[in-house]
Amino acid sequence: MIKKKSFSTKMTELENIVEKLHLNIDLQESLKIYEKGMILAKELKQYLEQAEEKIKIISNTSQTDVLIKDLKEKK
Repeated sequence: MIKKKSFSTKMTELENIVEKLHLNIDLQESLKIYEKGMILAKELKQYLEQAEEKIKIISNTSQTDVLIKDLKEKK
């Protein structure tokens, strides 16, 4: 079974890549590292977008519940 890496693990990997890119390494190595960094950045962005969507759903559900409760109390 393949275990998915956590958000913080991927973020740490991306930070390490950024640090490596600031070093004097050859072009081929830089391109390989850059590509890996872009893949990680895309995965992290997707994770954040999914989290944002969940927060919106939870917030809307909570607001709807409050509105329904208020309407019931007014009757």
